[in-house]
Amino acid sequence: YVDGGDVDTPQLTAEAFDRLLPDITETAGTYELRGPYAYILDWDSPYKGIFSQSSPTFAFTRQADAFEAVNSYYHIDTYMRYLNETLGVVVMPYQYSTGVVFDPSGWNGADNSSYSSSTGRLTFGEGGVDDAEDADVLIHELGHGLHDWITHGGLSQVTGLSEGVGDYFAASYSRAFGQWTPADPQYHWVFSWDGHNPFWPGRSTSWVDSHPWPTGLVGQIHTDGQIWAGCMMRVWDAVGREQSDRAHLVGLGMTNGGSNQDVAAHAVLQAAQDLGYPADEVTAIATALASCGYTVEIPGGPLFEDGFESGDTSLWSVTVP
Repeated sequence: YVDGGDVDTPQLTAEAFDRLLPDITETAGTYELRGPYAYILDWDSPYKGIFSQSSPTFAFTRQADAFEAVNSYYHIDTYMRYLNETLGVVVMPYQYSTGVVFDPSGWNGADNSSYSSSTGRLTFGEGGVDDAEDADVLIHELGHGLHDWITHGGLSQVTGLSEGVGDYFAASYSRAFGQWTPADPQYHWVFSWDGHNPFWPGRSTSWVDSHPWPTGLVGQIHTDGQIWAGCMMRVWDAVGREQSDRAHLVGLGMTNGGSNQDVAAHAVLQAAQDLGYPADEVTAIATALASCGYTVEIPGGPLFEDGFESGDTSLWSVTVP
């Protein structure tokens, strides 16, 4: 698989699949990629529009600009439905009342993507592999939004926490497709299409194996975030996707803008308790987190029995349905 300047290739076209685009908007015979969980806008250069059309079938191959728009809508909508409906953790943008707002062709065409906490919007660049072609990039940037929204504006980049959050959600989503075994290097890859190619090396959840907390910190948020993402994927392997994702998101809701990875680890463990996870799953989560160097206690220790230490003001509770 090669980018080839964003042109179609037989190999990439063969990897296209038909999928339902739920709840897209239809007004007087015009269909738009706008729904309750995802909402296209065009505010950033290059200005390519919102790709509205007279047919509800948005079928494109990857060299078409509309392909990135459809790919963005599908994956953002799918993930937001999964969190809000399957997991039952209600998390939506606080900056506006629509679905998650995204621009699939932005950053003036540069090789960059971002989440803006001031606007709550996601912007995807086109340099190298178009970022919106890779679901890992889409979910990573959405992950920053989730971190911001679940904490009501308390996203933290202390020790690269939010970069790790984005990488974790992307890795969790990708691994759930079951395309690789633990013996494959790709099992740990983040940005499997946009990275790990001639443009840049991507990131990996196996980083934590040789860079545990806190000795593995290097002072660069994207690098240090791999410790959090990798450790949470150990939790994922221990208790499964849904239990790991739910505890992760609810735990983040107990943190604030000054929380580091170790505080977040305690929060995830507390969330598992509060959610009523079975004792063996709580033990498995604690064991996975402790294996990475975080200072959580295995069940039976004082922190586990008493919850967060008395006087800890870095956390607050979150109500989950």
